[in-house]
Amino acid sequence: HLVSGRAGGISVGLEMNLPSWLIVVNSTAVDTIIVLIIYPIFVFSYNKTVKAGVFKSLIEGSIQAADKNRKKVGKYGIIGLLLFVWFPLHMTGPLAGAILGFLIAIPARKTILIVVSGTFLAVLSWLFIFRQLFDLTGRFSLIIPVVVVLFSFILYLFYRFKRVHKA
Repeated sequence: HLVSGRAGGISVGLEMNLPSWLIVVNSTAVDTIIVLIIYPIFVFSYNKTVKAGVFKSLIEGSIQAADKNRKKVGKYGIIGLLLFVWFPLHMTGPLAGAILGFLIAIPARKTILIVVSGTFLAVLSWLFIFRQLFDLTGRFSLIIPVVVVLFSFILYLFYRFKRVHKA
């Protein structure tokens, strides 16, 4: 999960024939632990209580994604934040969601609760999608869903790269 992200972690769990509940608990726990460690550091760094220059560069993508979506998600408040964390789009996830919650002034406890709930729903969604793909592929291998996700991601990056260089 830490190396290949949520999709990779779930895929590996399915490949190992782990029970679904264990995959859900593991994936949700990993994302939650990351948020519980990094969110306070971000907040203290943002408020200039702590200097986290090196650390800040590591999460710059999450900060940019949160800032970019601040107005859109902020309009819908808690529901917008939940959807932002739940749906598996590029640079939307628990860490960016926690940062976004801070930026749109949702209290820390509510932000963490929403982020964990959204993460749980996202993990359940990934698990359901991967199980459907697994059944669809005739039990070839659970590598196929990972390939599909990676291929989709590469297409997205290609489209984005092409759009940026047109401007």
